[in-house]
Amino acid sequence: MYLDKALPAVLMPDMYHADGQIQGEVYVYGSFTQSKMAKAGVTCLDCHDPHTTNLKIEGTGLCLQCHNPAPPERFPTLKASNYNIAEHHKHPENSEGAQCVNCHMTDETYMVVDPRRDHSFRIPRPDLAVATGSPNACNSCHEDKSAQWAVGILKKWYPDSEKPEHFADTLQAFRAGEMDAMNRLGLLIRKTSEPAIARATAAEHLSTFGGDSRFFLRSGLFDKEPLVRAYSAGAFAQIPVGDNLKVLVSLLGADQPKAVQDQALSALAGADLSGLSEAERKRFDELDSDYQKRLESLSALSGSRFNWANYLRRSGKTDEAIAQYQKSLELDATFSPARVALATLASQVGKQALAMETLRAGSQSEQIPDTDRGYLAYLLSLVLVEEGQDAEALRSFELALKLNPENPRVAYNYGLILVRQQQWAQAERVLGAGLQAHPSDYNVLNALVHLHLQKGELKQSLGFARKMLELYPDDSYSRNVVQRLEHATSR
Repeated sequence: MYLDKALPAVLMPDMYHADGQIQGEVYVYGSFTQSKMAKAGVTCLDCHDPHTTNLKIEGTGLCLQCHNPAPPERFPTLKASNYNIAEHHKHPENSEGAQCVNCHMTDETYMVVDPRRDHSFRIPRPDLAVATGSPNACNSCHEDKSAQWAVGILKKWYPDSEKPEHFADTLQAFRAGEMDAMNRLGLLIRKTSEPAIARATAAEHLSTFGGDSRFFLRSGLFDKEPLVRAYSAGAFAQIPVGDNLKVLVSLLGADQPKAVQDQALSALAGADLSGLSEAERKRFDELDSDYQKRLESLSALSGSRFNWANYLRRSGKTDEAIAQYQKSLELDATFSPARVALATLASQVGKQALAMETLRAGSQSEQIPDTDRGYLAYLLSLVLVEEGQDAEALRSFELALKLNPENPRVAYNYGLILVRQQQWAQAERVLGAGLQAHPSDYNVLNALVHLHLQKGELKQSLGFARKMLELYPDDSYSRNVVQRLEHATSR
């Protein structure tokens, strides 16, 4: 099994778009596992020569091996039809638009000269492009048109077609920091009709919500898909294990893939294991020794140093963990997860200078992707505020906002600091832009309520409070604020 050799990366920002299309330079495996073809039993060897990896047939003929009026018996759910006609592809015969790959396998070019096709074999969904900003096949050719134009064209072609739910909406909700993101991720992790890699992504994201996400993550520990079990177990390395200890111990069993065992082991590091049986404790110690030996044998790789550091941190070996995070960054200074982890741990143990130095270096490095740099600048801003260094914090917030405008928390925290310093015009600019980019963000709206209260502008404050209540009608805080402001403005 593949998971005995490696743990595949999931659909993280900068690696994949929210709808799962390739973005960064990733392995084909991640997109292929999202496809209906992979679920139906198609393998690499159906299309590629096993020795050269070349295509067996060039052009549309490769797809027509199966997608034809008499499909192979091994794919009973494949609809028998003539797909190589204009009625299906809606383009002139033999044109670029009539090529299967141009609608169902768009490409991304890496290193200027290396175009690679997305292997999720997806149906074009320009509506998802509108909702999430992901690319779509239609506009990869019709570059002078908008995604909304493409939505209209498909509506004309297929007026009775209903767009099925897609995990993209949930992943985008998390990326945009929407208030209901945790609950939506909790639903996604249990939605077995979605690809395992998307549900494993939900588990990875749920870990960022702390202990509140334990209920959802527990269900992932029992999932039939080992990838979901692995990422659900790994999430408990970031949050308290709670009453899930016995379940995690069961994932150390010999019947589990190595990746699942490793993630469960990481979650159990530092936990109270005094209640384990002698056999369970022996199993844990054996796997612990093997895991650390493997990490040490791979210590020339930045990612392995990072994993080793994480394990040491969870085991309570703080100084050793800091040293390994630093060595990880020595091997690859652009590896942002190690930089974030080092700064976080340093801050937790009172080494604020190290935390700021680590974040400052990353936020100023142009070798690091802008989204990562923006996040590092945002974290630096928060540390600087805690240390009372507001002047540098404001500069860092401005950089974070420029590099990572998709994160509404940047505008929220930046705006609050500006309000605290009574920089009213600047605060209105930042929070106004934040609201324009994220019109339903609760925190940004609340910050605008606070801003206008501080300025004595009760009517403007009431307007934003009413907007909060309109968007979140069950929120008691919004209701109370509206009532108080209505009473104050009626005098």
